[in-house]
Amino acid sequence: MMVKAELLIRNAHVLTGAEGMPMADWLAVSGNRIMALGYGDATAMIGAQTVVVDGKGASLPPGLNDAHVHLLSGGLALADLNLTGVSGTAALA
Repeated sequence: MMVKAELLIRNAHVLTGAEGMPMADWLAVSGNRIMALGYGDATAMIGAQTVVVDGKGASLPPGLNDAHVHLLSGGLALADLNLTGVSGTAALA
């Protein structure tokens, strides 16, 4: 049995950047991973729980992550106590 997508975006210009397949017109996601992409009919990816989004011909580029740090402010931040997510004295202890 083929695993069905949780999310299917079709009718889009999916920019993959992959050698041999730099473009696609649909993209299927399961969990937090791209499980498939391709051209043409994607109905085999659709299950009872699949959310289908019509891209209406829009471009779908890869996600961009900005992972740079400024040395001075990044270094100074390491000297501070980070209490993000700490709530109450028991968690602080």
